[in-house]
Amino acid sequence: MSYWSSVNFRLPSMSILLALLGAVIVDAIPIDNSLIGDPTINCLSDSITIDFKAAKPFGGRVFVKGYSKDTNCNIVGDGNDGFSFSIGFDTCGLRRTRELNSISLSTTVVVSFHPIFITKVDRAYRVNCFYTEHKKTLQSQLDVADLTTQYITKQTVMPVCKYEILQGGPTGSAVRYARIGEPVYHKWSCDSETPGIYCMTVHSCSVTDGQGGEPVYVLDKDGCEIDRFVLQNLEYPTDLTAGQSAHVFKFADKPSLHFNCQIELSIKDPKSGCKYLAPCNTAPKAYSASNNDHVCHRSFLIHKNGINILKASGLITTSILSMYLFTFILAVLVLATLASPTNKGVHRIRLTKPIDHKRLYAKEVGDETLYAGPFDMYYQGNITIGTPPQTFLTDFDTGSGLLWVRGVGSNSSDCPGCDPSKFFDPKLSTTYTDLDEKLFYDYGGKDVVYEKSKDTVHFSDINLPNVTLGLVTEAQNFEGIVSLFGISPESDFLNAAKKAGIFDANVFSYHVSYVDKDQKAGDLVLGGLDTEHCEQPQRFHTITKVKSCWQNNFDSMGVNGKVVTTGPIAAITDSGTSFLLLPSKVIAAINKTLPNPVKNGNIPCSTKLPTLDVTLDGVTYSLNLKNALAPMPDGTCLLEIADGKSQVILGDPWFRQFCVIHNFDDYSVAFTNPK
Repeated sequence: MSYWSSVNFRLPSMSILLALLGAVIVDAIPIDNSLIGDPTINCLSDSITIDFKAAKPFGGRVFVKGYSKDTNCNIVGDGNDGFSFSIGFDTCGLRRTRELNSISLSTTVVVSFHPIFITKVDRAYRVNCFYTEHKKTLQSQLDVADLTTQYITKQTVMPVCKYEILQGGPTGSAVRYARIGEPVYHKWSCDSETPGIYCMTVHSCSVTDGQGGEPVYVLDKDGCEIDRFVLQNLEYPTDLTAGQSAHVFKFADKPSLHFNCQIELSIKDPKSGCKYLAPCNTAPKAYSASNNDHVCHRSFLIHKNGINILKASGLITTSILSMYLFTFILAVLVLATLASPTNKGVHRIRLTKPIDHKRLYAKEVGDETLYAGPFDMYYQGNITIGTPPQTFLTDFDTGSGLLWVRGVGSNSSDCPGCDPSKFFDPKLSTTYTDLDEKLFYDYGGKDVVYEKSKDTVHFSDINLPNVTLGLVTEAQNFEGIVSLFGISPESDFLNAAKKAGIFDANVFSYHVSYVDKDQKAGDLVLGGLDTEHCEQPQRFHTITKVKSCWQNNFDSMGVNGKVVTTGPIAAITDSGTSFLLLPSKVIAAINKTLPNPVKNGNIPCSTKLPTLDVTLDGVTYSLNLKNALAPMPDGTCLLEIADGKSQVILGDPWFRQFCVIHNFDDYSVAFTNPK
């Protein structure tokens, strides 16, 4: 019994020994081959392909880890030194996994040079394919497995999308000008380097007048029509193309339309294809509007290099496209090039207020004119343009970004009281350059048509050659103004000055007051604080994302210390607006404090007025509304306050009480008391 037990005990020991010897033999015979460099991965619409390169002809195997016995999941080398391995979606354990803003597929591929065993020259690769839907992602990391695993990641290139309004149909030419009722075709399209991967959906389309009015939606968040008489449900000829025919319409008394749409890009399902949003109900729906940030002034291209893009008369239609991740704006901004400033530091411009000049004031909100009167207070300083210099009184406007001057030969009928002989004559300037572009600048109820040009500009002790400016040929509702200097956050002059480093600090201070004719009315100090007239700022407030205005979101507004309405209340500080445009509730609260009704905007100058209390970032500023009184020839005073409805603008009355300091480094404002 002990003998047989001994035999049975020894036999397994011999088997183990043989197995160990076999392993030693395999390891002792090196395979004279290896991979050259890293494999190349190709993320396709229905599979992943990996390309390899060996030092010598390859006769081994390539397989998905865990599927070495599955004939669909491995290949045997054909004796070439270059070879490829493809894995189809939903095969060999390859599964799609949804991650943040992407879909990923991953697996481990083993390259074995021996037909049976894994040897030390073999390699394992962890292969990841990321199909980005919204954001570009590039990842690289290292994992440790039985073999050293190298991660190879390739990211698909996002399509480039555009929105066009075409004449007549989908093959028509782009249109920037049209008349009511003319047929046009709205077309959205995306160009992709990787066809068959992405799907496109257009939704949340709205129309605005470009003057701060509330948006009117024509496609809802699902991409369905809201008012089929304006724009019907879109058609999708391809995965990355959408369009629909329509007829031109407009807002009453408004010259332009601004279209805003979102484009959503998603990954195409390899089996079911593009799944567009829920089927749309073709029944007409009532439109809805929502609050929106103020839209400040913009330039639109009319003429360039001899090609007329926008006609001088008729209706103006522009399409401003705001897409998800993509933004296409037809506005052409005016650039100012600064070179060789004569001085660096702080530069003061003395402002005057020539109140004998008559100018019609017409500020439009919605379809209403808030006030139209014979006088409008405005503040001017001297600049010179050209070589030799020609001198002009210019308005400095914090609510716009363009520097313009009326040119000789322009329409003088829209500037009563102006002397056309004192308009800028480019023929007399040896440094003038015509850039052969004609543009339209929208001021919201006012507009100018100008020719883009360059010349030398001098003011204070600054002399700047090659400044880009507008030579105005037409200016509606700018009676009495020969030149206007825009200093909003988007001002190309400010941004170019910052780049050129001509100021000690990238700030400017603005403060004005009521005085008699031809006396000093205020100061514009560029490059620093107005320490002569203004106290030191205690708090700067960052403006909102709308960089075309000095706009802040106020916490609340009240009257005589009592809160009337709470925010956020988007309000603009604008030296180019004579009035305070306030919410309806605030106007009503102010009226309740007045002993007598306001007649035609006028009240006795001795009327006791309340304070307007506004809170921003927890800091309350109280404006004495005496600063909103403008003396009139009949002995009464014009109360420069109006119902702004959807707009809130703190105009000249605000600048009369506060020194407003503008920081164009971090785009913030401060309000301090004058000394």
